[in-house]
Amino acid sequence: VGAIGRQVALQLTALGVPRIQIIDHDDVEYSNVTTQGYLADDVGRPKVQATADACQQIEHLLSVEEISVSYTHLT
Repeated sequence: VGAIGRQVALQLTALGVPRIQIIDHDDVEYSNVTTQGYLADDVGRPKVQATADACQQIEHLLSVEEISVSYTHLT
């Protein structure tokens, strides 16, 4: 859930998808605040949790599956 993935997740949520799966192995860093749209309070948190929380602020009924591993480890 970098710059593009985070925005896609937020937009899909705003469009009304009922379920979403978020995959990333990184934590939010200070540089992600300006480049990827995270909040300063998100620094140090897993990106999947920060993005899931942002999506659920848009739609509290959204079902989110958070996967905190690299996508390559899923294959």
